[in-house]
Amino acid sequence: MDYCTIPRPAKGEKMSEYGGAGRFPVPRDMTRSEIQTAIARFTDRPRAGVTRVRWHRDSRRHGYLIDQFITEYTKSGRSDEYGGDAVGRIRFACEVLEAVRGRLAKGFPLGIRVLSNEDQ
Repeated sequence: MDYCTIPRPAKGEKMSEYGGAGRFPVPRDMTRSEIQTAIARFTDRPRAGVTRVRWHRDSRRHGYLIDQFITEYTKSGRSDEYGGDAVGRIRFACEVLEAVRGRLAKGFPLGIRVLSNEDQ
């Protein structure tokens, strides 16, 4: 199979080349308690020998949790501090990064990769 010529599925559609069919479900809004639990879980698994931490944000292909807060694609109806404008939508990512940073040694590399081609 030539992966360079696989057509991209429509936004929100699973890739048939990988056994998928149909649309991905739209995620439901998490409660504040679930949000705090998720943030804690990002910090509870330190690994020996890890030299850096980086998150990859790409909703079109992966639907990662952090991205589900950031992207407008999931069309969250949140009206609390985690929804609405870009500042609200990025809040979860910032809280995760702050929590993880709090568990790392000073100067330990920590980043988040944000793709700018969500609509392509």
